[in-house]
Amino acid sequence: MERDPRAYLWDVREAAEAMLEFSAGKTPDSEPAAELLKRIQAERVRSVKKGMMKIVVDILA
Repeated sequence: MERDPRAYLWDVREAAEAMLEFSAGKTPDSEPAAELLKRIQAERVRSVKKGMMKIVVDILA
C-alpha cells in the first residue's frame, strides 16, 4: 500500500514545527549542551529533507 504524499507533507510540517519550538530563544552558544542541540536540529533537518524527497519522487513517478 502506497502512502499518500500528503502524509509526507504532514511529516515535514511536524518536523519543522518541532525545530522551531525546540530552538525558540536559543542560540548555538546559549546552552552548555550546544553540540547536542546542533545534533538534534541536524536530525530534524534530515527528517524534513527526507520527507520532501519522498514527495518529489511521488510527484515525478
